[in-house]
Amino acid sequence: MLLSTALGGIGLLGGCSLPARRRDARRNALGARDVLLLDELGETIVPATPGLGGARAAAIGLYMIATVNACWQREEAQAFVRGLDALEAACAHEHGKGFTTLTDAQKLGFLTRWSVDPAGAGMVAMLKRLTVHGYLTSELGATQALRYDPVPGSYRRIRYAKGDRRWAT
Repeated sequence: MLLSTALGGIGLLGGCSLPARRRDARRNALGARDVLLLDELGETIVPATPGLGGARAAAIGLYMIATVNACWQREEAQAFVRGLDALEAACAHEHGKGFTTLTDAQKLGFLTRWSVDPAGAGMVAMLKRLTVHGYLTSELGATQALRYDPVPGSYRRIRYAKGDRRWAT
């Protein structure tokens, strides 16, 4: 419900059709056709740097699809799908082509403008949260972008007796 409220607005939640990619106004989940778009959006938010892959290298599109489809309430997932469709429609209206075909500078400019537009601010904020969380919890993000120190020691099975309290750490 929170996402639905944050994404409120007719411009953001309306369906669209694009010349290169026709959208089904009745669809309510993300699918394989969204991976490239979500990867490009994620890469714009967390770009690759010399020696370190960006969001695309962390398979952010697949992460977003799994998170939205499997973990969110149906209404929130549907609002996200409609928001993604509205983002593509706004991009096509502004640039005459879809987001994935823009240059890197155009992608960044579009997302920057859309993040302050009332119709797109909630969607861009959700994309940023999903991208940063997905990237930092991916193997790439956790081991290369962040410092990583595996828990020292070896695995030791702990046997519990009935009534024993469990370990918190």
